[in-house]
Amino acid sequence: MKQLISHFHRLSQKTRLFFAVSLFITILVIFVYAAAQQILRSGADDPQIQMAEDASLLLKNSAPMGPIVPDTAVEVSQSLSPFLQIYDEKGGLLDSDVLLHGKNIIIPKGALEHAKERGENRLSWQPEKGVRIAAVVFHYGGKNPGFAVGGRSLRETENRIGQIGALCAFAWVSLMCLLGALYHFLAK
Repeated sequence: MKQLISHFHRLSQKTRLFFAVSLFITILVIFVYAAAQQILRSGADDPQIQMAEDASLLLKNSAPMGPIVPDTAVEVSQSLSPFLQIYDEKGGLLDSDVLLHGKNIIIPKGALEHAKERGENRLSWQPEKGVRIAAVVFHYGGKNPGFAVGGRSLRETENRIGQIGALCAFAWVSLMCLLGALYHFLAK
């Protein structure tokens, strides 16, 4: 490390400035990407928060389950529609409108346990390769406590995150080329 610092101090002032600005640009682009990724991912939870929270409030107040979970099944490997699941206190599936290849999917018990400890759990769930779900779990009390899970596919969100990554990479390469051209021009 000392040797690296010693080599750095031997460089011209312009070269040191080039490296410092390069590092700044790189860190800035990484932060922009990370912020955009987090905003997009957290926004993917929006409809599920409302669905699961409303369902848990109704069930806490002993509403019948029938009108809470929609009748139309969502095939999560193909659809972007949000879905709703209801679990009992032990994690047994009571009702669901989501299917994966025509079969019910069960959220991992750890996701339910975390929601029981904290009241709520927001997670990315991958029931199989290529199928990722933004899920929100609410624990509800009352006469028959349990869990309400709202979810939907992350496919479009992940596509947008990929686009942001490509734009950030393009911006970084463009800025580095501009900086390199400026360095070359000033070095003459």
